[in-house]
Amino acid sequence: MGFRILLSLAAAITYEWVAGPETHSMMELGSAVIRVTCGTMLALVIAETAHALFRAVMTLDDRPFGSRQNTPQR
Repeated sequence: MGFRILLSLAAAITYEWVAGPETHSMMELGSAVIRVTCGTMLALVIAETAHALFRAVMTLDDRPFGSRQNTPQR
């Protein structure tokens, strides 16, 4: 999870730097920090959702139905 947090923070900072308004005062800098924090949380939710979806898909059995063995359910 640590790598996804860093990736989310980097994505939020990059987005704020490219698309955010210019900051000329301490008040605007505070607003930029809050926007980056909110962007980081949004990016982290998206990254965690993608990771959970990927792990769920990887648990699926991709063998044809006829070649599956009769194993007891866990």
